Amino acid sequence: MTVRQQCVAWLKANANTLMDDDGLGESTRLRDAVGVPNWGSYIQDMLRHGTTWGDEATLLAAAVLFKAEIFVISSVSDDCCHTVEPPPAWKIKVERRLVIGHYHEYHYTSTRKLSQRA
Repeated sequence: MTVRQQCVAWLKANANTLMDDDGLGESTRLRDAVGVPNWGSYIQDMLRHGTTWGDEATLLAAAVLFKAEIFVISSVSDDCCHTVEPPPAWKIKVERRLVIGHYHEYHYTSTRKLSQRA
């Protein structure tokens, strides 16, 4: 729950952050790149733990907060995997790689085996 709240707070605070700064074409803000019709409703939905699933934007927020490249092994990707990381324009030094699984129409899941207690 804490990670969800941190990610959503980051999204809310960075809605107008530009996705690039290459000077080519129009600038795209984070909120526009997410492609939701109502940013405020989206933010409120993302806060609903247990009823709203995380998405690419929440993974991007986690990548920023954890200074991570998030490697997603998915059941829907043609090549079975893709990477979520902060755009180069944001100049965030990636310090770690997180690997998660994604089951289509279900959710993200840990790829780490949990130790069993006796």
